[in-house]
Amino acid sequence: MGAEELYSRFAQELAKRIDSLGLLQPSFKPHTAQYSTEAGRFFFHKDDIPQRIRLICGIIPNYDDNILNQAEQILDHQFSLLGYGVLDYGKDIDWQLDIVSGRCAPLKPWPKIGYLDFQQVGDSKVTWELNRHQFLPTLAKAWLLTGDERFVRKLESLYYDWQRKNPYPLGINWTSSLEVAFRSLSWVWTAQLLGGCGSTAKLRQDIMQALAFNAWYIRRYLSTYFSPNTHLQGEAVALYCIGTLFPSLPKAQDWSETGWNVLLEHALTKVLEDGAYFEQSTYYHVYALDFFLHARILAERNGKPFPAGFDDVVKKMLVHLACLCQAGPPPRFGDDDGGRLFDGRRNRAEHLSDPLAIGAALYQCADFKQPGVQVTEEMLWLLGEEGLTAFADFPTLAGGKSARFDHAGLYIAYGGKGRGTMPEPVGPRSKTDSVLQTAPLCGDCREIGRSQLVFDAGPLGGGSGGHGHADALSLTLNLNGKPALVDPGACNYVGPDSEREYFRVTGAHNTVTVDGLSQAIPKTAFSWFQWPKVSLETVAFTPEFEFIAAAHDGYTRCQPPVTHRRTLFAPHDGFWFVLDELVSDGPHDYALHWHLAPGAGVEQEAAGRWSVGLEESKLYIITAADGWHPAVESGWFSPAYGAKQAAPVVRLDKKSAGGKEAVASILWSGAAGASALTLAALNTGHAHRAYRLGNGNVHSVFILGDGFSAITADGWETDGRFLYAMLDSDNRPSRIIAVHCNTVTYCGETFCGAREQPGTFVWRRED
Repeated sequence: MGAEELYSRFAQELAKRIDSLGLLQPSFKPHTAQYSTEAGRFFFHKDDIPQRIRLICGIIPNYDDNILNQAEQILDHQFSLLGYGVLDYGKDIDWQLDIVSGRCAPLKPWPKIGYLDFQQVGDSKVTWELNRHQFLPTLAKAWLLTGDERFVRKLESLYYDWQRKNPYPLGINWTSSLEVAFRSLSWVWTAQLLGGCGSTAKLRQDIMQALAFNAWYIRRYLSTYFSPNTHLQGEAVALYCIGTLFPSLPKAQDWSETGWNVLLEHALTKVLEDGAYFEQSTYYHVYALDFFLHARILAERNGKPFPAGFDDVVKKMLVHLACLCQAGPPPRFGDDDGGRLFDGRRNRAEHLSDPLAIGAALYQCADFKQPGVQVTEEMLWLLGEEGLTAFADFPTLAGGKSARFDHAGLYIAYGGKGRGTMPEPVGPRSKTDSVLQTAPLCGDCREIGRSQLVFDAGPLGGGSGGHGHADALSLTLNLNGKPALVDPGACNYVGPDSEREYFRVTGAHNTVTVDGLSQAIPKTAFSWFQWPKVSLETVAFTPEFEFIAAAHDGYTRCQPPVTHRRTLFAPHDGFWFVLDELVSDGPHDYALHWHLAPGAGVEQEAAGRWSVGLEESKLYIITAADGWHPAVESGWFSPAYGAKQAAPVVRLDKKSAGGKEAVASILWSGAAGASALTLAALNTGHAHRAYRLGNGNVHSVFILGDGFSAITADGWETDGRFLYAMLDSDNRPSRIIAVHCNTVTYCGETFCGAREQPGTFVWRRED
């Protein structure tokens, strides 16, 4: 810790003691007419609300019915929270209660409450989710839709009930500055939506006064060093919003400037160069985007646009998310927080593309309008008819392209309809012009729709790694726009059992475990021992294929140490080739896991081959795994925080005596004919690997070397790091792809001679 951090932490600890004793609390004068006349501009003016409501009802299917159904539930104290569905809080709401576990946090000074102690308070996220008060804007919308005063009266009743039962500094609802920020933003939206309701004038004045207190608290307990991630970012948005909208409040200028500066600093330091949010979590990436977009639009509304560099960062983040969403819901690498800034109900994977709708309209960028990205209520409230017009000007993208994010370590191999090309092929290539389009061995990628594989070769996480998972070299796969091989999600953060550990350790991901261990060891709920380091050995992304080879040291702590290397090859022919290699000097138990989407039907058709029935497609897993024992077992998948579903897992185990072990897998999604597919290891005569994939009277070979030693296998000879070749029914080569090679020959015929600079080589037969 530097001097500045030490001072900040000491000052906050001293402030906690003072506040706990009730020695100093600010007093904010009641709201006056002056405050009403000197107000900033929200996303809409009160006079715009009727038009916005008509617009939303006309665009969002069943909008009015959904809002009114939610509002009726709220009248009965029934709230939909996280992944738990609708929870009934009874006649008298206990705002300190985790209703799922039945545990209630004590009503004592907040610094004395251990909000991560499940035995003391239950799951604080459940308690906090209710206390974010995102149900209050729902009641306000119900009043706007119907004019029914019941909704306004219930809104007032719930707001004042909370104020009576949560006096500062008592209770768990003051233990997190971020939660105070969320609650503040809900109150802001509530007051703005009720701007035309004369009977709520006093309520809006009281909310104004409460917002001033909240801003004082957030400023006093900013998470500058405690949680300098989305916690600090959310607090900054609340400060900026309160200070900007209510400039006559005491300290408003300081709140606005503090929030502004934190957001600028956050954009510059917490977003990686490739646009990924630093915590290695898809959900937190979307969280951060939500915060940035709301603040950016509000600033522009108030005549203070963020600098161009800020927009550049937000656009990079949108590009990153858009690439993950090209083939359906994005994989949820890392933790799933379960909450959202605007609508807590939109917390499933299919909702994580919401920022793309705002981004497409705000920046007028067609690349963000991925398939499945639709106009949202949030976008219409933020940008109105102008945003809708901008969004409608662009057609939905018909296809996608592969992409690499080297800083985050995420690599996307896209296949299927409308596939684009990479703008910058890696390394020199030869004879790439094709006059003969030979039929692929394993089906045609044009037949499989929007599909993509995402390979994780990045670090465990940013900061303490608290929201990252031990998933080095794992991968996910979407077929025809639907998940096939899945990341498990997070399920929860605290609880009575080991669910937190199950969902974030290595065994829950699509990779290899050693001796049943995780690559990293959980330390606390939000930290780890012994992070694995990933070494990226070779990456080649070209218009014709993607190739990645990477290793990690997460199992070098074992005795004797183990190195895991994974190689991925994607030739755009409707399949993906994966090779896992494990090297050790002694005995170990290895296990390869393929986690499938819930509801998938798994059938073992032959030794080392499974057919997986999915919602709209079929996946075949074909392996060459000498001595590996297959099994299909039941695992878990969490679609949202607090929810979990059984999901099948294809698992291969081997007890190794030591040395070099390998298992090759083909993930195949092509057309009919899979029942004839076979994958077999070839004898190379040395330590290199080679495999033959056969389908009737045609076949392909995969040869993996070290990039300089000569390899001979099945009539082929090369010194390449990797060679892929397709052969027709006459055993003639029709397609060759090589990575880091000087020479390629087959049965005495030279296809690639000695070159001064080894790179990638692509060839198709010209007949």
